[in-house]
This record gives sequence, C-alpha cells and structure tokens, in this order.
Amino acid sequence: MAPARPGSPTQSGSLQSGPIRAVELLRLIQHGLFASVVLVAFVKGLQGSNAVATSAASAALVLWYLTGLRLERTRRTVPIAAAWLAVLTALCIGAIFVSADFAWVSFAVFVLFASVLPSRVAYGAIVVLAVCVGAVLAWHWPTDRHWAAQFVGPLMGAAAAAGLVSVYRMAARESRERQVLIDELLRTQDDLARAHLDAGARRERERVAAEIHDTLAQSFASTMFLGRQALRELDSEDSASARQTLGEIVRTGSLGLEDARRLVRGLPPHELNDNGLADALGVLVVDDSESVQLRVDGEPRALPQPIETALLRVAQEALSNAREHSCADRIVITLTYGADEVGLDVVDDGRGFAITASKPGRDGSRGFGTTVMAKRIGDIGGTFTIESSQGAGTAVSAIVPLDDSSEADT
Repeated sequence: MAPARPGSPTQSGSLQSGPIRAVELLRLIQHGLFASVVLVAFVKGLQGSNAVATSAASAALVLWYLTGLRLERTRRTVPIAAAWLAVLTALCIGAIFVSADFAWVSFAVFVLFASVLPSRVAYGAIVVLAVCVGAVLAWHWPTDRHWAAQFVGPLMGAAAAAGLVSVYRMAARESRERQVLIDELLRTQDDLARAHLDAGARRERERVAAEIHDTLAQSFASTMFLGRQALRELDSEDSASARQTLGEIVRTGSLGLEDARRLVRGLPPHELNDNGLADALGVLVVDDSESVQLRVDGEPRALPQPIETALLRVAQEALSNAREHSCADRIVITLTYGADEVGLDVVDDGRGFAITASKPGRDGSRGFGTTVMAKRIGDIGGTFTIESSQGAGTAVSAIVPLDDSSEADT
C-alpha cells in the first residue's frame, strides 16, 4: 500500500504527469518484492517441520497486503496507511517466529516504510524493525551464537531499502520541480499564442477596415453623390445628362464590386493590375485634369506591392478629402522617386482645418481616414505627415525608404 501524502506526486494535480511513471514503477517493485520474499519463505517452510504454520503465516501476510491494496483505492490517508503498516509489521515479526526465512519479508516492509511514511518517521521505523528482526533471529533462531551477523543482516537490508527510496524521493522531487517549470512554460506559450492570435486578428480587422474605408466606402459615397445628381437632372428633364450620370453610377458600382471581391481574396487594388504606381495615379486625375495635376519627379520604377498599394491608398484618401471636405480648386499630387526612398505629396488650396481639432465626425470619416493613412505608411516603415490650417489648404506627405531587399521583392 502506498497512499498519497500531502505533497506527494499523486496529489500534485497537473504535476502528476511528471513522476507518475516512477511512482507506478516503485509500486510494481514493492508488489513484486513482497510477493517474491513471501513465496521464498513459503516454499522453504514447506520443506521443514512447520508446514502448516508456515502456510498460515504466508496466507496472513498475503491477505493483509491485498487488504492494503484495497484500502489504497478507497481510503488514501496517512493514518490508515500507518495502521495498516503496523499490523503488517506485527505479522512479519510473528512469521519470523514461525520460520527464520520470513526475515526476508522485513526488507519488503522496509521499502514500504520508506515510501509510505514521512521521512523521519520512516527511517525511525526502519531502524526499530531492523533491531526487532535481529533480536528475534538471535533469540528464537540462534545459529552457533552468530548474533552479530543476525543483527547486521537486517540492518544492512534496512540501510539498502532506505537508500533506495531516498534516491527515488530525490528523483521524484526533481521531477515535480521540472514538471512545474514545464507547466509554467506551457502556460506562457499558451498566453503568447493567444496574444499573437489576438494581435493578428486585430491587425486583420484594422486592415479590412482600412480597405473598406478606402474602397467600398468611397464607392458608396460616390454612388450616393451621383444618384442625387441624377435625380436633380431627371427633375429638370435633362435626360441626356441623367443618362450619362446613371452610366457613371453603373461604372462606380462595378468598380466597388471588384474592390469587394479583391478584398475578400486579398488581392492588390485593380488600379495596379497592369500599371505601376505613376500610371495608377494618372488614372486618378484623368477625370479632373483641370483641377488635379500629377507631377512625377525621377525615373518611375517598379516598387514592392505593399509600398505601391499604401501610397495609392494614401493618394486616393487625400484626394477624396480635398474634394469633399476642403472644397479645393486646385490639387497637386507629386510622386518623387529617389535613390533610396519614394515620396508622395498631395497639396490642395482648400479651406484647410486645424490639426489639433481634427477629430472624427459623427461618421468618423475624416479622423479615421487620417489615422488609416498614417498607419498604412507606418506599417511599411515610412513617415507620414499632414500640415494644414484654417483657410491655408492642406499638405499630405508620405516618405517611404527603399533598400536592396525592397527592390529585390519586386
């Protein structure tokens, strides 16, 4: 019987997984050792003159040991284990009176002492039992008065059992400590995994929100504006203009639908399908060539797709803000290709706004758009600035550094 003690491996909750194999191995050794020594004493006893008494002693030891195994499954407490051990010890000493061969059983009891009882109590009980066994052997079974040998034998067995279980306890303690570290490491890994998952989900939400703001929201706004214009033209019975405006609504809706599909599939903007960034910006200003001007400084070249996408979206947002909020008469978009950086500037002569007062409105459009532009440029390692004041227009600037790896990625 090896009932759990406070702090033992079998009561350590999740730590049980560490030393559980060592505990089970020790139990198997205990059971095998006890069965072996009882069997040896029983077989040798049958060869003597006390066969009946030997059989009775063997049966009593085995039945009481099996009782301990049953108690272990139902009442695993130290007091019950101690009481069971006390009876088993008495049966062992009584069996030695029947046959000296039962002295070997004491070695199995030594192991039970060391594995079941607290350390100090166990070692004291081992010494007491060893002395008792030696005394019984010397008194009841004298062999040419070799009393010293009869004492030394049990004491050596006791020392071996104590040392064996001491090594086991040390290994079990180290195993529990190692299991604590492993559990803490696993918890830390779980926390990090959850944090990475949350961060990834947050980044994906921000990316989708930015794409919706820069594509679908703009398409919806343009569709609403064109729809109102078409209604006014129908009210004025200007069917030709209304038809043209309705065509613009269809075109805008088609572009919005394509943007939605690309957003779902994670594809780059359709403006960059077969064009570089300079050509894509040229498409933005072609419909408003009188009020919007594009300047390209330096030799245009292919850039990594994330950089081209970010700069295109910033230009679209800045151009939309200049048209809708600043009421600008003139807008200049400047794309500059440098040796180790690319720059984008969008400057308008509109009414401007106070930077410190730039807060999201009820729909969150202006403040959110500025935040999205800054984050887009920041995500690719660039610098974003915006300058404006009441009545003095607005200047949006983005500078993205380029290196050899950026050029290679294209």
